[in-house]
Amino acid sequence: MILAAGSAYAASEGKPGSPPVEPVPQLQPGLWEIQVRINVPEGPVQDTSQVMRHCYSQEDLADPRSAIPRAGPDCEIHDFRLDGARATWSLRCSGPSAVSGGGEMMLGREAYAANVWNEIKDQGRTLKITQKIRARRLGDCVPGNSETGKDSP
Repeated sequence: MILAAGSAYAASEGKPGSPPVEPVPQLQPGLWEIQVRINVPEGPVQDTSQVMRHCYSQEDLADPRSAIPRAGPDCEIHDFRLDGARATWSLRCSGPSAVSGGGEMMLGREAYAANVWNEIKDQGRTLKITQKIRARRLGDCVPGNSETGKDSP
């Protein structure tokens, strides 16, 4: 998963009395810890979590759409909206197993949180998956400090 946020501003309709347009928070480069809690009620493992650490450069953080988790390479983001610090989207994937879903994310300079939901249709059944993602910046990157780890509750 790539994590990102741009320096773009939310679109304004320019109507009198509209609230002021809020800038999108610029995520800071550095070492980030990303915690993902996955729930699959109908799956063999219903609840699992994973913690990853990754160093992100300024280039990694150029586009807010890069932060959106995708189920695979054949997935496309649709209906992406960015309103201040809140992003929402829908997702559709092609391939042997049809995947659809969506999510919402709150962006901050040194943290973000996302809720993602997907439905996978395969062999006549639908598998529902939800993810709660929490990330925070730990500090500057130093060579060799990216790592991944996995644990289950």
